[in-house]
Amino acid sequence: MQKPGVLQQAGNASRIGRVDLEAVTLISAYAPTSGAGDEEVAEFYRDLGEAVRKVPNGNLVIIGGDFNARVGGKNEETAAVLGRFTGG
Repeated sequence: MQKPGVLQQAGNASRIGRVDLEAVTLISAYAPTSGAGDEEVAEFYRDLGEAVRKVPNGNLVIIGGDFNARVGGKNEETAAVLGRFTGG
């Protein structure tokens, strides 16, 4: 049973959830950690893109989640998994 004002609820697996309200769509995402394989990471971003594509036209989109980002200086342990947009 849907709550009043909720037009649609959707989710895939356990990483992405979506709730469509009358003028706003909320997307919650939990990205794979740095230990995940390339295919798992690619699947996550495909699924996130699909969730965004399904947002009703005209809705404001708010995406929140744990994208497993890291801030700080680079070191040997993280050099292979952190991009160039980190700072210390």
